[in-house]
Amino acid sequence: MQQAKSIQNLTDLNGRGRNEEQLGECITRLLKQFNLSAVGSILRESKSKGVCPKKIFLTLFLFPFFGISNIFSWVRSGLNENDQSKKDIYYSLINNPRIDWRRIVNHFSRGFVNTIRSKSSDGPTETPRCMIIDDTTLEKTGKRMEFIGKVFDHCTHSYPLGMKVLTLGWWDSKSFIPLDFSIHHEPGKKKNRGLKAHELKEQYTKSRLQDCPSIKRIAELSINKIDQAIDMIGKAIKRGFVPQYVLADSWFITDGVIKSVLSMQTEKTGPLHVLGLMKSNRKVVYNGKTCNSDVLPDLLRERIKNCTKLKCKYISVKVVYKETPLKVFFVKMNGQQSWKVLISTDERLTFMNAMKYYQIRWTIEVFFRDAKQHLMLGKCQSNDFDAHLATISLAFMHYIVLALGKRFEDYETMGVMFKAFKDFLLEKTLLERIWALLTGIYNEVLAVLGVQWDTFIQVLITNPEIRNLMERCCSIFSSDKMRPALQMAYF
Repeated sequence: MQQAKSIQNLTDLNGRGRNEEQLGECITRLLKQFNLSAVGSILRESKSKGVCPKKIFLTLFLFPFFGISNIFSWVRSGLNENDQSKKDIYYSLINNPRIDWRRIVNHFSRGFVNTIRSKSSDGPTETPRCMIIDDTTLEKTGKRMEFIGKVFDHCTHSYPLGMKVLTLGWWDSKSFIPLDFSIHHEPGKKKNRGLKAHELKEQYTKSRLQDCPSIKRIAELSINKIDQAIDMIGKAIKRGFVPQYVLADSWFITDGVIKSVLSMQTEKTGPLHVLGLMKSNRKVVYNGKTCNSDVLPDLLRERIKNCTKLKCKYISVKVVYKETPLKVFFVKMNGQQSWKVLISTDERLTFMNAMKYYQIRWTIEVFFRDAKQHLMLGKCQSNDFDAHLATISLAFMHYIVLALGKRFEDYETMGVMFKAFKDFLLEKTLLERIWALLTGIYNEVLAVLGVQWDTFIQVLITNPEIRNLMERCCSIFSSDKMRPALQMAYF
């Protein structure tokens, strides 16, 4: 009795067929580019109870694509029926302070670059390679989380409970990927992270070996973000990520960042420049006189030019900022009342190119939005600091894999690609469940009554009423509205 013979015919009832096969091949093909065996060797120390850590890692990695939000949901989901691992195995991995998640993220970023280098036939582009530095707020709800506190969110001008994630990104002239991150809290004026004494006392704590990677990440919590950004840029350059421009907003455009980036320039790296917005109250030297940068537009009214393409007015001028020569563009977009100060250490840069290159900085904002919306960045509510390191790292790796897929596959946005992968994996799993249900009905009931398997399958495929019923079931099971109900029913 060859039950597997007609499975493909049943799958075709949903009308997906070849496209899903190609999508499944795409997922497999993408993951092969990142040499998960090397990841397994990094995770080797976390092996426990005879379970392969690479297998646990791969399961955790696929959570977002199955619509699974956390380990608890996975254990209840029923998707792991053939997985004998208990939930403690997964918690043990993400809570393990000995795992060097920074090294694993770096492995994925190198895999992205190596794949692009070996398989891309793209010619030279006018867009430069850029590093982008920025931070984002991850809001939390539990005051008992390890090292948690209130942080200032410059977008909402409020102090939510949470953590700051400083992120270094890479733009290779066509795609953005995250390279590195560090987590920061803000001690506050009273050095209590905005919490009461009893709240700090009740926070979760655990002991760690002094030489474990987690200890280094904990030390970064209280490091100034400017200093940490400089350190991450320098390490990334040593790993081979050499930019032409470092892009940042006004928070990170400081004398320390500018001079540090310029000092990293060598014959091997070639020219390194900083490009970004600068706060308008910074003192600069123009024509030998020191003044605040915000007074220069009034002094240089005769030099104002109109840019019809970008619908703005601008002034181009060279100044010295703390002994560093800068080219400054004062920009006022139509409808704005104040001048923005765009600076660059590249004195040959034109206004149009400066605006074009600075717009690349928004790719990191897109990353934050997509990662929070689709990849569960910031959704972890564990009390253990190591779990936050793990889940943030996984979100970074998800984005890198999706960025590689978007580079070579026909997808307009990262969100569309993520949804296609998620739908493929979840729908495939649901169809397997339907098929298991049908085979169970046959084995337990119809076979006992003497019904032949081939006859049973033939009726399923050829009978119009049953075919329509199957198509409706597949459509309902794969719909976004039914997915939560199905997960509750099956999970």
